[in-house]
This record gives sequence, structure tokens and C-alpha cells, in this order.
Amino acid sequence: MLRVRYDPGQKVRDRGEGQLPVSTARSLELGMETVRVAIASNDGTTLAHSHMGDATSFLVYDISRGAAPVRIAVRDNTVRHMGHAGSGKMGSVARILDDVDVFVSGRMSPNFKKLAAQTRFQPVVVRTEQIDEVLKLLVGSFDAVAHLVAARRRGERPQTVLRLPDEGSATSLG
Repeated sequence: MLRVRYDPGQKVRDRGEGQLPVSTARSLELGMETVRVAIASNDGTTLAHSHMGDATSFLVYDISRGAAPVRIAVRDNTVRHMGHAGSGKMGSVARILDDVDVFVSGRMSPNFKKLAAQTRFQPVVVRTEQIDEVLKLLVGSFDAVAHLVAARRRGERPQTVLRLPDEGSATSLG
């Protein structure tokens, strides 16, 4: 794999709507190379002010330690009008983002707590609005994010919602 040093001023590379091979996206162990994240947005440049399930779209990126994020897709949230905080809505969003490891939002929600406790998805709450800044936080905290994702891939369910920029403020639900 070609490693590129991430420069915060560098533009994000766009792979278009294509997907990485399943073997690449799914080979997650501690020390993994890539984590796939979905960021809730209403305009493509800023984080949605609403809960993740209420955003108009999801920006899907692959992130790696020290490398520029790669945009994989922009997916419409076709279930945003379902009832707020319902488990049916959470399941529907999970189906839209079935190849994603991490859900990123600006707000904690009841469904984010359920994600942490019951699913293979790692929720992350960030305290910044610009997508470029969100990506910098994720790349800068790659080891913490990758550690939680690897545990989930092993079938563990760490009841942690990671909060960034201060990864030390992770919320444990147990």
C-alpha cells in the first residue's frame, strides 16, 4: 500500500462512488491500515447540526494513519424522515452504511448509545463543524479509533462513544 504523509492543507482525494475490495475494507485487526467512516452532513462541507439519522447525506471516507483521507461516496439518507431516535431508523441507516466502521456526528443521541452497546459500528462525536477539520481529527486520532474498531471486529462491544478532539473524554456507557 502506498503511504502518503497527510498534510492538513492538502485536499482530500476522491475515489468517486467506487468501493474498495471487500477484503481490504474488512481486514481489520489491531494495526489495521484503513478505517471507513461515515460523516453526517446536510451540505457536504459541514457536519450536520442534527442527529446523524436526520442528516440529508452521509460522506463516506477511508482514513489511514498519516495519510490523506479518501472520499469513497456521498450517500443520500433516504430514511431521514422516519421517527426520531427509533430503532427502526437506526437499522435503516446501518443498512445504508453497511460497509462503514465508524459513524461520526456532532451530537450524542440515544441511537449512538445503542450503536456502541449493540452493534459493530463505532460511534464518534466531534466538536467541530467543518468536514476538513473532522477528517483531521479522525486521522490525528487514528490509533484510538482503530483500536475500538478492531475490538468490534473481534465481536467485542466496547460501550464507548469516542469524543473528539479530546480522545480522553470518551464516554463509557457501562
